[in-house]
Amino acid sequence: QELSDQEARLRLALRAGRMGTWEWELSSDMVELDQVEQELTDMPLESGVVQADRFFERVLPEDLPGLEAAVRRAIEEGEEYN
Repeated sequence: QELSDQEARLRLALRAGRMGTWEWELSSDMVELDQVEQELTDMPLESGVVQADRFFERVLPEDLPGLEAAVRRAIEEGEEYN
């Protein structure tokens, strides 16, 4: 019950802050976007899943180097990515 309550608070905070979440499945190279992330990236998806390259096309050019570096550190060094 405590975990469920924490997840509900997190969803509420994310929604209030207009912050979306996404998960990249490296083995399939697919990205799953929550509803808010779909709205923020203007990618309404029936399944909520899209090819990674299509998702990363939506990242602002000035933000892409930082994102790529953070993802690379997470993959290569096992560093947590948030």
